[in-house]
Amino acid sequence: GTWMSIVQGFGGFRVIQGQIHLNPRIPKAWESFSFKIRFRGSVLKINAFKKKVEVQNFSNETVPITIFGKPYQLTSNDKILISN
Repeated sequence: GTWMSIVQGFGGFRVIQGQIHLNPRIPKAWESFSFKIRFRGSVLKINAFKKKVEVQNFSNETVPITIFGKPYQLTSNDKILISN
């Protein structure tokens, strides 16, 4: 239950039409949080901060992902940093 509260609640993690959507938000008392997910064989690590989110792809596949409503292609073994 706790993992789901963080990932789906604060992380805003959803799968919509077979694609990952993230809309993370940080509670006032927190500085950041992070979690890992395995999605269709790819492992992603999400680090959410007050003013940015970092997503790291630990797989050999490109992963399409939508963050704050904007689509990205996260290439294999790469990371992206998005300001919110």
